[in-house]
Amino acid sequence: MRFQTLSALILIPLSLGLSPRPARADGDGPSRPSTPAEKAFFSKTLGTIERALPAPPAKWNPTEKPSLTPPSTVFEGVEKSGIRFQYKGKWFDQAQKTRQGQKLQGAIMDSAQGRDMEALGNQMESLQAEQQKIMEEMLRASQRQDKAAMAKVRGKLAEFQKRQQQALSGFSAPQEQALKDSPISDACLEIEVTVNHTSIGLAKTAPLAVPGAERAFRLNDGDPGRKDCPYGRAVALLGAWDAGRVGGDYLYFKSNWRGGIPHPAAKNMIISVRASDQRAEAYLRAVKWDELKALIVK
Repeated sequence: MRFQTLSALILIPLSLGLSPRPARADGDGPSRPSTPAEKAFFSKTLGTIERALPAPPAKWNPTEKPSLTPPSTVFEGVEKSGIRFQYKGKWFDQAQKTRQGQKLQGAIMDSAQGRDMEALGNQMESLQAEQQKIMEEMLRASQRQDKAAMAKVRGKLAEFQKRQQQALSGFSAPQEQALKDSPISDACLEIEVTVNHTSIGLAKTAPLAVPGAERAFRLNDGDPGRKDCPYGRAVALLGAWDAGRVGGDYLYFKSNWRGGIPHPAAKNMIISVRASDQRAEAYLRAVKWDELKALIVK
């Protein structure tokens, strides 16, 4: 049975175990090696953030592991502007995706009953080759800026898609039902803590009550196109930020730390949590805010 040629029909569960990336110090211009004092500052700050944040859900797979390794380089001039760096982590409930994949595979197997899968595989291979030729023809017409040729190719593509749908008739409905029977929901958690940012714009905000956080907001910035984590964020600000100003759908904040703060130091933080509303808000409320506040030099 040619499942390779029917790969678009079957969801293959992904392996999500990844290695952590080193923490990164952001900035512009030439860089230099981090000093021992800067490395000690990074290690202390990243370690405290790690301890202050709640643990991710048990058995969820990390898609991006937080790194506690200090950046080996920084940008020149950070003594005056401050070092900006991040702690980042992403987790996903792979068990939900695996269950959904199994449901989809079962739906494909059920749909395949009574069909000549060898013949269908040959037909799909032929359609894939035809699709490649059409796309190459479209590219050549686009490069020539030949509008008439492009219109002709679009007609070929529309006709091709009809034949492709006819070839796959009988597969779509079972797949759609399998997705309904095994939906993926509340399956992601993305954490990003930025130290020493100079400005931020928060889209479509609503105030969020988080005991211990100085300011917190719910952001309606989710995107259904981000299938792994389509939700909006909950964001908290600590340290040296101004009162903020409204501009359109955004709420803007600028850093306002005083001059003369010894280098290196943490002057402000942005704590961002992307997850379902309930999970994101519960996560922020479980943060050990006193430990993060103790890092801020005023």
